[in-house]
Amino acid sequence: MAIKAQVAPSLELLGITKAFDGEKGDKTVSVLHPLTLKVEKGQFVSIIGPSRCGKTTLLKIIAGLENPSAGQIFIDGNKATHNKNRKIGRAHV
Repeated sequence: MAIKAQVAPSLELLGITKAFDGEKGDKTVSVLHPLTLKVEKGQFVSIIGPSRCGKTTLLKIIAGLENPSAGQIFIDGNKATHNKNRKIGRAHV
């Protein structure tokens, strides 16, 4: 009987949320509600939805161009949330 080792997902989002201050600063607008997602190596994932539902915001968060309001991101099992040394979405010059 072979024992299969547990491998961390290539991308794992745990409870990701994002909120912005309203236009007049008096109201917070939630654009991403708690989102949990696991993408295994080799999987193909599409993010679809209507205009202004948070697709681009989610991709910016995954790429490290935007910080989530809450939650954590792991890439290949390594914590990537608020990590300025991430290699996704940033050019290292």
